[in-house]
Amino acid sequence: MALNRAIVDVVTGITPPVQKPTERAFEASPEGFVIEFRGGQIARLVRGALAAAMLDLLDDLRRDRTPV
Repeated sequence: MALNRAIVDVVTGITPPVQKPTERAFEASPEGFVIEFRGGQIARLVRGALAAAMLDLLDDLRRDRTPV
């Protein structure tokens, strides 16, 4: 059975809180960020090539309560 690697839901929290600009967010939180979803799922966003842009997008969608 294949692992489900996709979550489509509303982001309810990001821990630790996102600091702007997000390009420097991973300097303050090198272990990454925990993304919490309305349905109870969690994901971890770790440092990578597009991680800062993804963190910024997830934070914007969380504030707008838009599913991602």
